[in-house]
Amino acid sequence: RPGSPRGPQLVLLDHGSYLSCSEPFRKQLADFWTAMLVLDTATVEATCRTWGVRDSQLFASLQLLKPYAPETRAVHLQNTSRAQVLSMQL
Repeated sequence: RPGSPRGPQLVLLDHGSYLSCSEPFRKQLADFWTAMLVLDTATVEATCRTWGVRDSQLFASLQLLKPYAPETRAVHLQNTSRAQVLSMQL
């Protein structure tokens, strides 16, 4: 209870609650994230084109905060090499 805490509390921050967006954009964003995670490059590229983003691989990497390299299945942590991580930092 925020008004009268008696001990430790767990506070959840919902980062989605401070952004108002249209339903079509919300759907595109959800589809974009799903496409990145399942390595659906066609959807990633199509969504980026719709948003005016030319380099879909770089944009996906920026969203994931790690290299997005679907050709090596590197979107998944166990498949990301140290060299890929270092190349993103340079």
